[in-house]
Amino acid sequence: MSKKPLSSALKTWFGVGDFLYSLSVSFKTYYWTYFLTTVVALPLAAVGVMNTIINVFDFIMSFLWGALIDAMKPGKWGRYRSMLLIMAPLIVISHAFQWFAPTLYSYGFSATAAVAATCIFFGIYIIFFNFAWCANISLIGVCASTEAERAHLSGTRNAWNKACGIVVSYIAVFLIGLFTNQVFAYAMAATIMGALTLPGYYIHFKLTEGYEPTRSELSAMSEKSEKKKANRISLMDIITVIKSNAQILWVILINTGTQLSLFVFSYMGVYLFEMSLGRSDLYAFYLTITNVAAVIGSLLANGISKKLSVKKTVQMGLLICIIAIIVAWRSAASGQAVLFTAAMVIVQFALALATPGIITFYSNCAVFSEWKTGIDCTGTIMGLTGVPIKLSLTIVGILVPAVLAGAGYIAGEAITETVKTSLINSFALIPLALFVFSLLLVTFLYKLTQEKLDGYAEEIAQRRAEQS
Repeated sequence: MSKKPLSSALKTWFGVGDFLYSLSVSFKTYYWTYFLTTVVALPLAAVGVMNTIINVFDFIMSFLWGALIDAMKPGKWGRYRSMLLIMAPLIVISHAFQWFAPTLYSYGFSATAAVAATCIFFGIYIIFFNFAWCANISLIGVCASTEAERAHLSGTRNAWNKACGIVVSYIAVFLIGLFTNQVFAYAMAATIMGALTLPGYYIHFKLTEGYEPTRSELSAMSEKSEKKKANRISLMDIITVIKSNAQILWVILINTGTQLSLFVFSYMGVYLFEMSLGRSDLYAFYLTITNVAAVIGSLLANGISKKLSVKKTVQMGLLICIIAIIVAWRSAASGQAVLFTAAMVIVQFALALATPGIITFYSNCAVFSEWKTGIDCTGTIMGLTGVPIKLSLTIVGILVPAVLAGAGYIAGEAITETVKTSLINSFALIPLALFVFSLLLVTFLYKLTQEKLDGYAEEIAQRRAEQS
């Protein structure tokens, strides 16, 4: 079954689903811990235990979502599109329950009961969310035929994601302000934003119609090729795919380097502006302008990767990041908050140039694996894009308290020069090392060129044509 060209609607709107579901994800990033510790006022120890349990489960399972989807029998509308349709309403329901579960503590239940209920519903939400998230990102490789098309969809998706960062705080403040009871206000604001996952994924379901083979089409293909299990991929098939492609490891490490840098910026930014720069009034503007720069960078990545190549665009983005973060470091060290902000605008712009290409690397690995093994494990490989995110979240959750503790920070006491310097150095030098590390991996170890991939894709298309 040959793929049809990308439609104008798909080129423009693929990612609007990510924008809508990211509203609830971003809300959680900004407010979840505050909601638990301050609004609901759960004991800090209980919050720590709960978040540890949830994060460990999420990280371990991040290796498996794509493989589980590939191992399942395809649904009526295809392997990945069916997952979007089925999981979207389940995400909405479980997302609401995970926010209301902690409020049990506000209504007289014990902290243990509230934590247990939250862990259960959060765990259920993680399952539904990650199945849909993995299916959604896998559609990039399913719909696109060439590296340029994969880069275009990745860039559009990243632009929509970054656009969420511009508006989420304003929407959150508005929704919270609609209710007088603060506990109820936060839970309802999260529920309303979580409900937007439903239209978001349904839009993606509609946009990708006709690109993925349905169950009946796959059955017809399997009958003609006389492959009894063509509709389902075995565990041994998945192991074969992973073992045959060392490029996947390099891509995961590259992605971890850039993703961890983003989380360092997100988690440590507020500390830097309040404690080191003394310009907390500038922080909201900083968040807005850097996210705007990221949207622009994501959109420009499409055109630049066509003129150069995906790999060269990633290299260029990382090189600019290295130069700009050095300027940001020295600006922060000298207390120049405005110059620091300007440098970080360039960092976020350049990182957004590189990010779509890095996601494209995963789909390139899927093409290479299918060419080499004859097994289409797109979901397995694209599902691995979640590993760097979960790993980075785990690391940064340990890193930030460690930096503060190592510098001698004590809540409520005056901020020392040691604390200020430690925050500046950590904010800049850790990402600097990660950018250099990622650039070296892209340059010397990632080997899938556009010419090779075009050849692989052509041969795969010929095999499929012979089977149809």
